[in-house]
Amino acid sequence: MRALGWLGRAVASEQGAESRIDVFAAALPGESSADLSERWDADVQRRFSTQGQADGSIDHRVVVAMGRADVGSGISLARSRLNLAKILDGLERLRIPAFVVGPPPSADPGITNGVRELSSAYEDVCSRRRIPYVDTVGGLAGHDQWESDIARSPAITRGRPGTG
Repeated sequence: MRALGWLGRAVASEQGAESRIDVFAAALPGESSADLSERWDADVQRRFSTQGQADGSIDHRVVVAMGRADVGSGISLARSRLNLAKILDGLERLRIPAFVVGPPPSADPGITNGVRELSSAYEDVCSRRRIPYVDTVGGLAGHDQWESDIARSPAITRGRPGTG
């Protein structure tokens, strides 16, 4: 088993002799948008090369993968939107292109309904900034393979309120 995940597969298909892609995962299970909005800058700055950006030798890009922890944690949709906007506006100031992946559905239909609302709010934030957004809840909810995989996964990934 190679355990590449969706991002690893995408990178593997594009990696070649003329291009090198380095991937740094910074996901934290159960992290809310508020937590991410407080720490994203330090994580990006740690991996950012001002010289590489200036001389064109490094093309920095960030994939922001939003979790579903805001659902059931008391964070309002308005606050979730603001948290994502803070991240995206900060990346824009650094002139780093972003791509946003929305939160996945849960095994719990009630949580999935909340995730749909959250995903819609995130999609609106991205649309207003002309940033690509992938609505994973729309594509995965009810998908046989996803449902099978999530049923076999640990409880934390199945979407207990307050978890990733």
